[in-house]
Amino acid sequence: MTELLSSIQPDRKSLRAKIAMRLQFLVISIWLALFATTLGRFHWILDLTTHFVVQYCALSLVLATAAWFLRLRWTACFAATAAVVLSSWIVPIYTSPITRGHVHGPLQGETIRLMSCNVLTSNLDHEPFRKLIESESPNIVLMMEVDTNWHDRGIRPLKDRFPYQYIESREDNFGIALLSDRPLSEVFFREFDQNIPSIAAKLECNGEQIQLIGTHPLPPKEQPAIVEATGIRKWETPEQVDVDDIVHLGSCTKAMTAVIIGQLCTEDRLGLSTTLGEIFHDTAAVTESSWSEVTIQQLLQHRSGVNANFAVYQVFDAKHPDSVVAARNELTEAIWKQKRPRAPGFVYSNIGFILLGHIAEKIDGKSWEEIIAKRLFQPLGMTSAGFGPVGKPDGTTESVDSIAGRCWGHTQSIDFFSAAKSILGGKSKPNFTPQQTDNSRCLGPAGRAHMNLRDWSKFVLPFAKEDGYRQLQISKEVWSEMLTPIQSTKPNESYAAGWVLFDRPRFNGQAFFHNGSNTTWYCYALALPGKHQCILVATNVFNDPAQKACDDIAEFINTFPVE
Repeated sequence: MTELLSSIQPDRKSLRAKIAMRLQFLVISIWLALFATTLGRFHWILDLTTHFVVQYCALSLVLATAAWFLRLRWTACFAATAAVVLSSWIVPIYTSPITRGHVHGPLQGETIRLMSCNVLTSNLDHEPFRKLIESESPNIVLMMEVDTNWHDRGIRPLKDRFPYQYIESREDNFGIALLSDRPLSEVFFREFDQNIPSIAAKLECNGEQIQLIGTHPLPPKEQPAIVEATGIRKWETPEQVDVDDIVHLGSCTKAMTAVIIGQLCTEDRLGLSTTLGEIFHDTAAVTESSWSEVTIQQLLQHRSGVNANFAVYQVFDAKHPDSVVAARNELTEAIWKQKRPRAPGFVYSNIGFILLGHIAEKIDGKSWEEIIAKRLFQPLGMTSAGFGPVGKPDGTTESVDSIAGRCWGHTQSIDFFSAAKSILGGKSKPNFTPQQTDNSRCLGPAGRAHMNLRDWSKFVLPFAKEDGYRQLQISKEVWSEMLTPIQSTKPNESYAAGWVLFDRPRFNGQAFFHNGSNTTWYCYALALPGKHQCILVATNVFNDPAQKACDDIAEFINTFPVE
């Protein structure tokens, strides 16, 4: 019995020592967190520690109590001291400023209630904001992320409540507005940093001039894109490619057209279940045929029954050389003359996405090129984006030789002597023909955009984010519905809104994939929500080896560990 008790006693001491060590570790961790909060002004990551002050305080009290009962006096004192310090931060927050007073003594005279709020550009529901105004009764309101929608529908109705309104609406999430129920003086807008507008004003209160400065701080920056480039810009020339060179996206443009449709659906100007009969209600060729039953969602999924392509697109361009919208309208009229299958299946259709682009033109009253520039390129800061041949920013082909610093697309040349040599077992040197050509202008919504890889990543990366729909100004409901494909046993037919979707363990779950080519370029896009990253690869030649090389490079990059 004595031997048994002696063996138990050391175990109890060992257990007590382990508990004491863990308590001391937690107490030290809390003090380190407190120290980090004081350094938050130097870096936003350290500032994140201030978000858990209440939790630190509660944990400190628990640790102090536990340490006291374990007779760890010094540990209990340190934990209790942390609790006191934290309480001194927390209690004032929950004490009314009016009862608490301030450095000049108790509040006297006129008081001003100021409200600051980020209304969110993608938020189309203005009613909660109005109710908040009614319940809080502020005298001055600073609003961030004010776009034209908020300007027209959210702010103007408040003119009687706030007769003094100073607004700079923008479509890039950095619009700002200052509303006041009393006169302001010396009001001016100023861009402090990176073209972010801020607003400054003065007002009089209790005989003193008060300076107001409102700004929308930049969020923490994402990890920058890693871009590498190798090769030459033009066959048999020494000029090397650069990481900021323009690449042609080909059919990867389709996802951009789909986002425009998603935005129109979010604005209730269109719906995924809207039919062509409703859109083209004034066109008998549509309303009196089975084309009237086709929905927007079916077009986005390549299941509308529209053919893949026309034999020649340039005929529509030739008829309307001065208006690409008129050319696309002529193209859509040619669609109605085709016979729609009774039970349409999956057909990858360029025509279908041209039709989607023209629907956006019909609703927005502008060309697809103008729409995508305003709705995507400008808000996302895609300054290198354009249309048509990469050799010219404006998409034309005249005098492309004089444009320096731009890549050429290439096609593989047929050399009969080299081909014969290869057949006879000899080694032949590949040969390529530089090209500055592109698809018909009508094909813009289906595959005519170009830009550099950095700018392309600004569009693709939101598809790898949990809340990427916000950045692309689409509601969560529309986003979820438009990116839900019809299940298919054939991988390429699991298509939705410009993407092929599939699940693979090597991608940590769901992946969005697309590739594209205008027959002189090839590109590959992969968005990986499970890794919060995207992979983009492009080459300025189109043939089977080039395509395989891009695919292999993307697969290789995917093996890199996620940071």
